[in-house]
Amino acid sequence: MEGVRQVRAGELVALSSLVGREFANDVMVSWTVPDGDDLERASEAFFTTLHQAYFSHRWLWVVGDPRIDGMAMWVPPDPDDTYGAVMLEIDAEIGGIMSDRKPRYDRFWAWIDDHRPAEPHWYLEHIVVRPERRGGGLGRALIQHGLTGADRDGASAWLVTSKAGNVPLYERFGFVVEIAEHAPDGGPYLWFMTRDPLPPSV
Repeated sequence: MEGVRQVRAGELVALSSLVGREFANDVMVSWTVPDGDDLERASEAFFTTLHQAYFSHRWLWVVGDPRIDGMAMWVPPDPDDTYGAVMLEIDAEIGGIMSDRKPRYDRFWAWIDDHRPAEPHWYLEHIVVRPERRGGGLGRALIQHGLTGADRDGASAWLVTSKAGNVPLYERFGFVVEIAEHAPDGGPYLWFMTRDPLPPSV
């Protein structure tokens, strides 16, 4: 199986196309896109902006070469809130994508951020595997990559998902549901999950 590696600059367009396509109908994206917009186009624009902004921080991990078959964005412990600072830097670009839904977008993601653990943690921001490559261990490799870092740091791992079917998948990696509830404004139902670090090997 292919190893996990960092994405290359020349792969960002293909990466964002893959992620945008797979997330187009995820309610965490579609909830904030204006009615009538092409969901796939808006989703790809969103992830293009996001990936370009975070590329230099080396948080984008992929499997597959030369074609990317899967990716995960893992944000390591971030005491200076670099993640939040970058989101502020691209706020105007995101506003152009979300248009009149930008206030909803802001409330939605502020609500999600309010659920993030206060202690240092590894955050699985998003993960995608090509449909035809699912079940072959690529997703497992991408998840385990971040969990290995979390265990090394003695830190928890955290994620949020909008899909009930993902919950048992993440539970197999040791995640537990901390909170499950609807987002504000009649928004989607989300599961917030945390995994404690494994104890050091004796």
